[in-house]
Amino acid sequence: MHGDDRGSIDRRRYNVYGTPDIPANRKLLDDSFKVYATRKLREENLLSREVKPWSRHGSTPYLWTEQLQRAIDYVINGQGDEPFF
Repeated sequence: MHGDDRGSIDRRRYNVYGTPDIPANRKLLDDSFKVYATRKLREENLLSREVKPWSRHGSTPYLWTEQLQRAIDYVINGQGDEPFF
């Protein structure tokens, strides 16, 4: 995901916001993201094996073309000044 017309992503202490612009099954996309992110967090010793970090379901609305740019702007600019890295 990118910070342009193709989509965006921003991570915070307790949430991840993204606007992927890909023709995919959103459950498969959500599950794949969670698997990858969990693996990376555990590799970096930021998450123990006992912790289950994800909610059962994320918010995954479909966006029409005219809504996409506003959603990207919110993800990039609407989360406050200091991103959590």
